[in-house]
Amino acid sequence: MTVVDDIKGRVDILDLVSQQVPLQRSGRSYKANCPFHSEKTPSFFVFPERQTWRCFGACATGGDVFSFIMRSENLEFPEALKHLAREAGINLPSHRSRGENPTLLTLSGLAQEFFCSYLNSPKGVPASQYLKKRGLTDDIIKEFGLGLSPTGQESLINFLTSNEYAPDQIVLAGLATRDDSGQCRDHFRGRIMFPIYGREGKLAGFGARALDDSNPKYINTPRTALFDKGKILYGLDKSLGSIREQNRVVVVEGYMDVMMAHQNGFSNVVASMGTSLTADQTSLLSSIAPEVILALDADPAGQQATRRNLESSWHVFQRRSVARVRGTSFYERPKTPVIKIAELPTGKDPDQVLKETPNEWGPIIDSSTPLIDYLFDTASTGLDLNSPSDKTRVAEFLLPLITAMANPLEQDHYFQRLASLLKVTETTLRASLDQLGKRPQTRQRTQSASPTPFQRLEHDPLEEYCLSQLLDMYPQREHWLGQLRPEHFRNPESREVFTNMSRCSTLDVLKGTLDEELGQYLDYLVNKSQPLFDSKQKDMALESCVKRLEERCLRELKVEEELRLSEATQEEVLKEQEQILLLNRKLKELFL
Repeated sequence: MTVVDDIKGRVDILDLVSQQVPLQRSGRSYKANCPFHSEKTPSFFVFPERQTWRCFGACATGGDVFSFIMRSENLEFPEALKHLAREAGINLPSHRSRGENPTLLTLSGLAQEFFCSYLNSPKGVPASQYLKKRGLTDDIIKEFGLGLSPTGQESLINFLTSNEYAPDQIVLAGLATRDDSGQCRDHFRGRIMFPIYGREGKLAGFGARALDDSNPKYINTPRTALFDKGKILYGLDKSLGSIREQNRVVVVEGYMDVMMAHQNGFSNVVASMGTSLTADQTSLLSSIAPEVILALDADPAGQQATRRNLESSWHVFQRRSVARVRGTSFYERPKTPVIKIAELPTGKDPDQVLKETPNEWGPIIDSSTPLIDYLFDTASTGLDLNSPSDKTRVAEFLLPLITAMANPLEQDHYFQRLASLLKVTETTLRASLDQLGKRPQTRQRTQSASPTPFQRLEHDPLEEYCLSQLLDMYPQREHWLGQLRPEHFRNPESREVFTNMSRCSTLDVLKGTLDEELGQYLDYLVNKSQPLFDSKQKDMALESCVKRLEERCLRELKVEEELRLSEATQEEVLKEQEQILLLNRKLKELFL
């Protein structure tokens, strides 16, 4: 039995839901107004015998204890696992995240204490004055744990070695570098230190700003087992609660931007630590808020580069899900977040706006422009649209963004808009699409794999076959993702792999989003032996598998619908009879 099975065996769905929702008995089930949308008539039901819940109203979704706590608390699967383990009184196995090292964590913590102490010493006065000149208060400096690194080449090394840490360990932590002669030197010298924490509040590394005109102005901890700049959003550990309350996250570029926002009461702000969002950062943003607003520096000289970075982010966000539901309207896939651009006053960055006119920040954020509209508005800046070559440049920039859209109505709208912008016919524009095709990618399947704990457990062959096939065709999986939903997967681990698969552009990115045990499960699926089918046979087998998953889903929905109506009045039964007939018709049509 896995820890997931153990949790599901101990946590009763009725007890869990009733902690958050006032339930009323309705025959063998319980009902309430749905906690996930506004309504006057109860459409939310809990089925103790099946240990499931279902909203028969606007949400049109349901699941088990894991899916309920993930939705009600806005948690990812690993967080939900920890939450329910505490609820059940189960001690989770002490697996660390991939690459996590307690020695490096301790070293980073000691370095943080050292930097803070140095900032608060007499030698830190010039740095403290600089921070106050930038508008930061003592409270915000303390809250974000700012420090100062000494100018000496071995100041931190001497401190850490006095605490019985070896130079090699200090180098591995990214706190020191070793030259060609083997001599170690402090990596950070004479800089303001910004500790950078991961989502769960663990210190991962540091950012550092020069106090003089030294170049580069900013440096970071080099990539270590704990720190990867492209996978972290600065300030997320302090912003997550506010982001969930507001259902909105604002992304800025720098540390000072984040701190000034928090100081002025805008605590849903995080930093990308650069203008270009990585695939991991966009995946993280997608998982925490339905609305993402990018408030980047208004630098006219860098607008072209900014547009390219926004284009890249757009593609990653669009890959997250394909909003197509096959043959039924009873479930809804998680939506791609709404992405907007907050246009700042020319020549000002977020830090300046928040420092000089903080009352303008709210209206600027509220009036943000949808990203695709912003890209349309700026794509032709500095170009002559009467020139065929400049028309081609704009088309080459915008067409891939349009074709990446999942919604065909939106796609058609922006296609017409682009034709109008370029003053060409739609026929001419569509003809140019043939030049934008991409070479298909392939992935090598590893021939052998070491045994994992999952190979010793009972599995759902249907779910595992489906996931294994999708992983095998990873770059070309979009068609099938559009026909599947998380509700098709009973196994929470399978559901989590599928959900993350729909967010991630490559298999490597997917691996990076999973913890150690789910990573082992992914390896098991990737290396699972499969029948030797040709491409046509594979498509036919996968199509059959998807149909069987849909059939199972519809039958379970029908059972819960019948349970709900078993104690209903005759009037309610007649009112809902059409729903049952619709389910029957969908089941009948499924294999026609």
